[in-house]
Amino acid sequence: MLSQTHIIRGEGEDILFFPATFSLYRLPPGLRSPLSVSDLGPGGAALLAAEAERHERLRPAPPLPAAPTSLCLYVAQDCNLACSYCYNDGGRAAGSVQRMSPAVAEAALRRFFTEPGEHYAVSFYGGEPLLNRAVVERTVAFGERLAAERGFRIAFHMTTNGTLVDARALALLARFATVTVSLDGPPAVHDRHRRSRRGTGSHRRAVAALRALRTLKGPRVTVKGTLTVAGAERYGETAAYLNALGADAVGLTPVFAPPGHPARLSDAAHERYVADYLAIHCDPERALEAPLQHGEALGLMGRILRRQRVHRHCHAGRDLAVAADGSLYACHGLAGVGAFRMGHVEEAAPSAEFGGVAARFAVLGVDAAEPCRGCFARYLCGGGCYAHGHFLHGDPAQPDPRHCDLERRRLEHVLRGLAAILRDPGRRTRLKSLIAGEG
Repeated sequence: MLSQTHIIRGEGEDILFFPATFSLYRLPPGLRSPLSVSDLGPGGAALLAAEAERHERLRPAPPLPAAPTSLCLYVAQDCNLACSYCYNDGGRAAGSVQRMSPAVAEAALRRFFTEPGEHYAVSFYGGEPLLNRAVVERTVAFGERLAAERGFRIAFHMTTNGTLVDARALALLARFATVTVSLDGPPAVHDRHRRSRRGTGSHRRAVAALRALRTLKGPRVTVKGTLTVAGAERYGETAAYLNALGADAVGLTPVFAPPGHPARLSDAAHERYVADYLAIHCDPERALEAPLQHGEALGLMGRILRRQRVHRHCHAGRDLAVAADGSLYACHGLAGVGAFRMGHVEEAAPSAEFGGVAARFAVLGVDAAEPCRGCFARYLCGGGCYAHGHFLHGDPAQPDPRHCDLERRRLEHVLRGLAAILRDPGRRTRLKSLIAGEG
C-alpha cells in the first residue's frame, strides 16, 4: 500500500497522499521515499489497514456503455476565418465534402438515438457550423420530433466563432442547452490569430455575439479560448478580460501543436503559463473567500473530499463524431484520421471497422495506460486527450507530457492548501458548506 502513495513536500511538514482513496495524512518533514511502516509512527499499521479497507470499498471503473449518447456533427467543415493555429487547416484537412446534408444528420440521429428515457446530446461543430445554418435548423427540428416519437430527451450544443450570429441564429440558439463562443482574449491577443481570410480581425463580432447570446433565457453561454504565445505572456490579464465578459464559464487552454510548430508555446512560455494558472485558479484559500471566482479550486477540493474518481479522459470510441460526408470517427479530434474511422452513418449494422475502433478505445483508461496507472494524479485527471496522444506519439493512450506536468502540479498545489484548511475547524466548516452548496 505504501508503494502506491505520494509525498507532497511542504514548509514545516509533508503530506502523505493515497491516490486511490484521496486520503491525506501529515508527515514529519524530510522522510525519504520509499516509506516504511515505522515512518508512520505507532499507528502506522492500523492506518494502512484502514486505507486498504477503504480501497476495497471503492467502486471499480464503470463499464463503458456500448451505444453512443452523444454525437458531434461536423455540419460545416469549412470556415469563414483563417485562424493561424487551426488544427483543421480552415476545413481543408477534413476531406472533400465540406457541408453536411440533412440526410446525413438525420441518419446519424435515427441510427444512434433509439432508447426511450435516455438523455442524448448533439454538438454542432466545425469549421464554423453556422455556415450551414439551414441544416442545423432542420436537424434540431428533426431531433425534437424524434425525441417525442421515441420517448427520449435531447439537448443541443454548438461551438461557434460568433461572426455569423444574427437575429435568425439567435432564434435558433435559444433552443440550445449550451453555446460556446471561441474568444482568445483582448483585441490585440484575439485578432493576432483569429482573422478572416481577408486579414481582418474577428474580435468585435465575437464579443457582440457573446453579448447577444447572454440575452437569451435558454442556453448556457460559455467562452472557449485558445492560449497562444501572446496570451501566455499576459495570462492574468487575458483570463481577467474573458471572465469580465459575463459568460457562464470560461475555458482557456494552450494551443495544441506538436514540437517544432510555430504556434506551440516555448518551454519558457509554458512554464510561465503554469505558474500563473496555479496562482490564479488553484488557490484553496482564495476559493474560500470568493468561491464564484475560484470555482476550479473549489471543485477539485470537492471531488477529493467526496472521493469522486475519474477513470478515463472522455468517451471517445463510444460518443462519436460524424464528418460532413457521413463518415464516423472515434471523436471530434480524430475526425478525418483513417485509422479511427468507424464506418458510415447509413450502414445498417456496425461493421468490423466500427467494432475494432470501439474495442480499442473501450480498454483505455488510467488503470490500463502504462504512463497513467502509476501516477498519483490519475483519478483526478482521467488521463490526457486521446487525439493529442495520437498526434504527438502515434498512440491515443500516451498523454501529452505538458498535460501531465500541469495536472500533477495542480493537484499538489491544491492538496497543500486543502491540508491546511482541514487542520482549522472554522475553515474546514466553511469549505464543507461551500461544497454542499450552502455557502
